[in-house]
Amino acid sequence: MLRYTGARQVDVVAHSLGSVIVREWLRQNPDEGRFVRRFVAIDGPNHGIINCSPNPLNYWQDPSLGGFTPASAVCQELGSPNTPFLKRLNKGQEAPGAGKDTLVIRNADTSFVYFAKQDGIWAPVPAEDSFGQPADFSRSASLKGARELNLTGQGIWDPILLTTHLGILNSPDTWSATLRFLSER
Repeated sequence: MLRYTGARQVDVVAHSLGSVIVREWLRQNPDEGRFVRRFVAIDGPNHGIINCSPNPLNYWQDPSLGGFTPASAVCQELGSPNTPFLKRLNKGQEAPGAGKDTLVIRNADTSFVYFAKQDGIWAPVPAEDSFGQPADFSRSASLKGARELNLTGQGIWDPILLTTHLGILNSPDTWSATLRFLSER
């Protein structure tokens, strides 16, 4: 892409799992980091997701809702802050580079991925990790060393499910903060 555009660097904006994928790519390819000028991570599961509990009240285990069982691939990697994958990814500096070029935009009041609270049409699930242990995922999107913008009430921007996790993508607050951050010198 750099060759095609003639740019020397790119800015990366990612949502949810995309944020973790970018971080893992940069971890595995540290030399590639010099090509990333800025990184905006929107509501990413950097420290796990609530949807992987083995509790029978966790309806996300149903195959029609994703099959988020403790044995599923996504839960083996993101079902607890203590999975081998997340422990390796979060070891040391969490924000790519020195962190100054990373902005985290996160839901601070609810999100069906992190909070044991109603989010739009989705009822809460138990606040447990994939090992069945009580877990607080409410700050999962945070990255040590990064700038952070905490938003609330973002469900109004999801016209179908009324969820904050999807609404944050359509939010004018997210768009303007991203533009400001990417426009800084």
